Amino acid sequence: MGWLRVTADSMIATILRQAPADRRASIAAWRQLTDILAQRGNQLDTTDIRRAFHALAVLRADDAALLDVVAAAGLPTVLYDYPQRTGVPFSFDTLDQLASNPLILGIKEASGDLTRPGEITRRYAGAIDVVCGADAAIVEFLDSGTRCWIGGIANLLPVAHVAILDPSSRADAYNAIAPVLTFIEAGQYNAKVKAGMALRGLDVGKPRGPVTAIDDVTRNELHALLDAAGDWAPGLTTA
Repeated sequence: MGWLRVTADSMIATILRQAPADRRASIAAWRQLTDILAQRGNQLDTTDIRRAFHALAVLRADDAALLDVVAAAGLPTVLYDYPQRTGVPFSFDTLDQLASNPLILGIKEASGDLTRPGEITRRYAGAIDVVCGADAAIVEFLDSGTRCWIGGIANLLPVAHVAILDPSSRADAYNAIAPVLTFIEAGQYNAKVKAGMALRGLDVGKPRGPVTAIDDVTRNELHALLDAAGDWAPGLTTA
């Protein structure tokens, strides 16, 4: 534990010291740090993780560094705008700089600002597609022209998610599961989805640390909400 924290802290300090001309070294340091977070996340305390995200925010603030990361990966890329977690939003000035990159296909919009999906769609049509990253607001996203949705709760409610994408069944499906979407998005997202899947007959195991399982009170509330959704929250199987 001791050496891990020292190593993480030293890499974060390296990132924070880098001048823009040394951004490649910063990116390399960040990759090392994310490896540690991925491999030993259950041994890092909240301070370590918070500092790691701050380091990412420093890199995120540098448009050229973002382009370096995309170029180094050489893969189609969807950006993720979640400033409540990363500390840095994707401003329109930043998106202006990124829109011409053919590897950047879209942005998962989870900022909480429901004016952004329509504005991004208008400003970057044909360059950056908006991806819904706020499950409970999916109807507003679709109404603003969004065509994509990365919805983790689809693992639990696949039938309803497909129906929401169809205008003819959207209202019925959404109204039935909206309380579930809101409840899950309020916190412990992954743990609640896994617990819900188990409640619906498909146990996919416990959350990976440092995320912990939900308590019995939360599980009972989730169970009641799923039951209230009726046929829109059927049992799950692997068949």
